[in-house]
Amino acid sequence: MSVGALGTGSGMDLESLVTGLVSSQRDSKIAAYEQKISDLSVELSAVGSAESVAFTFHEAVKKVNDSRLFNSRIADIEQPVAGEAISIATNSRASSGQYNLGVNQVAAGSRMELLPNVFESTDDVLTALGGTMTFAAGSESFTINLEGGTTLAELSSLISQAEKNFGVSASIIDTGEGDVRLIIESEKTGDGNDLIIRSNEKSLVDIMGTDSNYDFAVLPDKYTDLLKNTKHNL
Repeated sequence: MSVGALGTGSGMDLESLVTGLVSSQRDSKIAAYEQKISDLSVELSAVGSAESVAFTFHEAVKKVNDSRLFNSRIADIEQPVAGEAISIATNSRASSGQYNLGVNQVAAGSRMELLPNVFESTDDVLTALGGTMTFAAGSESFTINLEGGTTLAELSSLISQAEKNFGVSASIIDTGEGDVRLIIESEKTGDGNDLIIRSNEKSLVDIMGTDSNYDFAVLPDKYTDLLKNTKHNL
């Protein structure tokens, strides 16, 4: 068999013609394949987006089915202009509704006095023997030492100037009825923070009452104004 070039003797470039036809068919098939790949990529992208949306929806449904979230309560509090006055925590058992809160009594510190009709002057001697007095409220306390011959005025100063004083003040008022009284106040407020005074010396205990843990009498209302006018004047 003899081999020769296409178009030999015919004057036509048949080889270029065949090459062009083959290239045309190949290019059309490649373009079709590329379009198919592009279409598949778009479809895969759409499937991925759909899966993402489905996952997000599934997570949202799971949260709706969570009773802790579905039954949760939120407290919306209208605070006074002066600042936050109260905070409220809720749980799933809280009843929905609107509530008004009122303050029946404002927290105040303890205010007490020594027994009445014991002293006529601030220079009266409180104890001839000396001793100690301990003032306690809640978890805090301090102790003062009294020398023999300590007067009522000196006791007031010792209390006010005590190193570990946690907010206890002492004032002296003259009732105008021949009765001078020592008023003792504590700034600590709240349940369990009542002021307690103890002493290891009998004469001091007698002034306070019959027991070393005597709860001093509450200051009568008629002396309140006198206390306001004389407080911290020592």
